[in-house]
Amino acid sequence: MRALLLAATCSLGCGRGDPDDGGRPPGRAWSALGAARDGGVAVDGGRPPSCADPVAGVWLAKTFAATITRWHVHRVTITRDAAGLHASQLTHVWDGSSSDALPGRCAEGWAWGEIEMAAEVELRGTALWVWGTEIVREEAWCGANVGTYHLDRFTGAVVGDLWESVNNDGNAALDRPYRFRRIACLDGP
Repeated sequence: MRALLLAATCSLGCGRGDPDDGGRPPGRAWSALGAARDGGVAVDGGRPPSCADPVAGVWLAKTFAATITRWHVHRVTITRDAAGLHASQLTHVWDGSSSDALPGRCAEGWAWGEIEMAAEVELRGTALWVWGTEIVREEAWCGANVGTYHLDRFTGAVVGDLWESVNNDGNAALDRPYRFRRIACLDGP
């Protein structure tokens, strides 16, 4: 799994955080990761998906938080059924400098792991709101644990398969911008 994570992370913009990636779509490795875990339709990394539902699918964003010297790869999965929209979040984190776009070797005191969150979702016109409600799993792969993780609260406009959002986690992420791309469709029940 870690090898796939490394390949996927690099294909999303190796060496750069999302704000600087020039709008390039994620590569095939991310599509494979999204489809393998969620059962969705994988999308070729060179084309945006053509999804029937305006928001259901697997969404990914990669950012570097300079104030805490930590990388985040966020995956938001949104499904729709007769009861409405449902969401979950999975975040991979690792400490490092802005040039450490991939997790490095385990270093004492540095964190590398993932946090899985239950989430709520609401669509208001083109504004998509996804907020974590509880941490359901936290795993440290090496180094120190990931520390106290504050639930992510993303809000922003969806235009096609691009979701320009900000995160307000009530702590270090205050109006921190995130550019999510939908990499897989999850249409249907």
